[in-house]
Amino acid sequence: MRRVSILLLIVGLLAVAGPAAADDGDEWTRFERGPLDFSELGHWVAEVFPTSFLVCPVDGPVSFTDTWEEARAWGRTHKGTDLDARRGTPLVAIEAGTIVQTGWHWAGGFGVYLYGERTRDVYYYAHLAWIDPGIARGVEVEAGDLLGWVGSTGNAESPHLHFGWMPDHGWDWIRLDLMENPYELLSTVCASVRQS
Repeated sequence: MRRVSILLLIVGLLAVAGPAAADDGDEWTRFERGPLDFSELGHWVAEVFPTSFLVCPVDGPVSFTDTWEEARAWGRTHKGTDLDARRGTPLVAIEAGTIVQTGWHWAGGFGVYLYGERTRDVYYYAHLAWIDPGIARGVEVEAGDLLGWVGSTGNAESPHLHFGWMPDHGWDWIRLDLMENPYELLSTVCASVRQS
C-alpha cells in the first residue's frame, strides 16, 4: 500500500512539473507563470451559496410572517416584512455595502437605506429607535455592522423592524415602486435566530 501511495505521489509531481516546459498556449504554463485571478470567486460563491454572505438584519430573537401587500391605512398596501423584536435589539447590515440615505420620515420614523455591494440590492430599515451615530450617507459597512436599534418611531404601533427590499436596483435613486417581497430572503438568513 505504501509503494502505491509513493508511486501516485511521484506521478502527480511529474504531471505538475512536466507541463512547465510546454509552449505558451498550455494552461499549465499560464498557471506556473503568474498568480491565480480570484476576482470572479465572489460571484461564484454567490451563485453556489446565494445567501452565504448575508446575515439577519436583526441581531437577536425575532419573529415574522409574510405580510406583503396586506392592507394598510389610507388605501396603502404593505411593502415589506415586519420583524418583531424587543425594543433596543441591535439592527445590523444584512450585507457589506454603502449607506445610501438615513433620516426621518413621518411614516417610517428613523430609517436607513443600505446598498449591498455584492447583490446591488437596496435594503430599507424603518421604525428604528435610533440610528447609530456613525451611520451616514456614503459610509461603508461590513455585514453585521451596527446600524441602529429596534424601535417604533413613525407610524409603528409596536417595536419592530420594517424591512424593505429593492433587488438589483443600484443606488443612484430610490424608487419604492421597485420594492419586492423580502419574506423568503429573510426566512433564509434569519433561520438561526428566529423564535418558534
